[in-house]
Amino acid sequence: MTHEPECKACTAAQDNPATPMFQSGCLECSTRALACSPQFFEADKAHRMTPAYRAALESVFKADPRAGHKRVKAWFERISQHRRDVSLTPPPKTVRGPLI
Repeated sequence: MTHEPECKACTAAQDNPATPMFQSGCLECSTRALACSPQFFEADKAHRMTPAYRAALESVFKADPRAGHKRVKAWFERISQHRRDVSLTPPPKTVRGPLI
């Protein structure tokens, strides 16, 4: 996974891989978007490369869809780990005054 330094969405994804920010034309953003796509989830659930996911990979990674798939899986794992970590973070303590 690379970071496109001129891409604000990639910069945001360094701290929060699950950020909803994506920049059009950025290969790394497209890779991260595929990791969150319905096409990837269906292929993952089926444990095989579905036609829809293969078409999505080929549209982004024209020269080497298999290498692109490895990058998509790496982003998926990073995003999943981030979400697990966030869900384990205890909520902040709140201090409340008396109810009126």
